[in-house]
Amino acid sequence: MSFFGHLRTLCAKEALVLLRDRQAVLLLFAMPALFVLILSLALEDIYNEKVGTSLPVAFQIDDDGEFSDRLVATLKKRGEFTLVETSEELSPDALLQDGTARAWIRIPAGFSKAAGDYLSAYGREPFGENKLEWRASPELDAPYRWSLRSGLSLAMLETILDSLVDPRGEHPDIERDANLFLRESGGGSNPLPTPLQQSVPGWSLFAMFFIVVPLSASLFRERTEGTLTRILTYPIPRSAVLLSKVVPYLVVGALQFLCMLAVGVFLVPLVSDMSLELGANPSVLIPITLTSALAATSYALLVASLAKTAEQAAAFGATSIIILAMLGGVMIPHFAMPASLQQVALLSPLYWGHQAYLDAFLHDASFGEVVKPLCVLLAFAIVSLAIASRRLHR
Repeated sequence: MSFFGHLRTLCAKEALVLLRDRQAVLLLFAMPALFVLILSLALEDIYNEKVGTSLPVAFQIDDDGEFSDRLVATLKKRGEFTLVETSEELSPDALLQDGTARAWIRIPAGFSKAAGDYLSAYGREPFGENKLEWRASPELDAPYRWSLRSGLSLAMLETILDSLVDPRGEHPDIERDANLFLRESGGGSNPLPTPLQQSVPGWSLFAMFFIVVPLSASLFRERTEGTLTRILTYPIPRSAVLLSKVVPYLVVGALQFLCMLAVGVFLVPLVSDMSLELGANPSVLIPITLTSALAATSYALLVASLAKTAEQAAAFGATSIIILAMLGGVMIPHFAMPASLQQVALLSPLYWGHQAYLDAFLHDASFGEVVKPLCVLLAFAIVSLAIASRRLHR
């Protein structure tokens, strides 16, 4: 029999063993589907409605007029923002990326003069070009952006009303429009995922990696019953034996993602107003899914090869997957993590798979734009398979 003949026979045997384990099939498909459905609905209000807190804000003051001083004093008094001391060498992008501040506000040169001209005209003339400039962190979601914009606008209005009283007792005729005095400077090109865009790929990856439980149980059953020993005595290439453990579960991983995708596209819209947006290049989801499934299966083989008992493999495998999922942004969105934990998340293979999916969903990424996370996942799979192959050979 040829190599592919051996591989086909061994894969059929592995698939038959998996299908007979109904609890494993239920675990691999029903559990993540319920997670996608329930958590997407539960996170809908959290994503759309947040309680505001004081934002750390970096100020760049290029205007030395009296009106600028009054505005800064008003902002400090309102308590909506925490002013962060920064170095002049740091650019706004650097401040926002390293987490030093969540927003950057610049009072441009000529701001006080523009405000004076505006007050002299009693609000009947445009404010001018020297508006207050602000930029929010890409991770800052819509409610906080609205809070930032409205807070700045109200502080500006308060400063104007406090600084000018007409001799006749009249106030300026001011439109209460946040865009009257403000100008947003970039920072809004990195949209946040919707609850479905967050949960569908996240729990799909979780299900793929959770394959460690049935795979390790199957492998230890073969070792205990002597099946694996008998197979290795036949003139079958050891690479075919190893691949027979990978290919069936690779197919299972792809089916898991299709199942979660169906839940997000067809089931969730029936019970809520949410719908899953796949981006402009949905075909890129195919290589992402296959590479993620390969990394998951390779990790399952690695755990099974290192463990001494089936119970040990199941316990360690399940616990490690939960930890990797937490770090990888599945259970806690990556943008909500502190900067230090965001760096630790790079160690989780689930992070790279999740980011590849989000790039496809949110940024219409092509295959070339997701090559980096796919290469990381592929390298992780190769290293895991190499170690597992050596251990199983022994």
